[in-house]
Amino acid sequence: MRQKQVYKRVESLIDLKKDHRVAHLESILKEDDLYSFDAGTEACLSISGIIEYARAGYNGVVNIYPFACMPSTATSAIAKPLMNKLGTPYLDTPYDSSFQPGREAAIRTFMYQAHQHFKRHGRKGD
Repeated sequence: MRQKQVYKRVESLIDLKKDHRVAHLESILKEDDLYSFDAGTEACLSISGIIEYARAGYNGVVNIYPFACMPSTATSAIAKPLMNKLGTPYLDTPYDSSFQPGREAAIRTFMYQAHQHFKRHGRKGD
């Protein structure tokens, strides 16, 4: 109840989409029984969002997350093989503000793969 009151007030100040439901994201996960919304972490939103980007024709997806974040670690474990199966370039990037050897090479490799994906598939709708 309180959430609806706050939403109504914020809606007058910010241009928000009318539908903030996540049911369509849950249905994405249920299609392949990938992860359950019952887990109660943000991983269910991240995984289904990544799938949605791949299906929408994005030429690559980057998952940036705080180092040692358990929901993001779960996301990585599921998303990496899934993106490989879907043929969409994917990069996991844990971040803890320290220097990570090989990060620049990983980013360059991802950019190359995303460019190759674009050359093969273009943009969805083109």
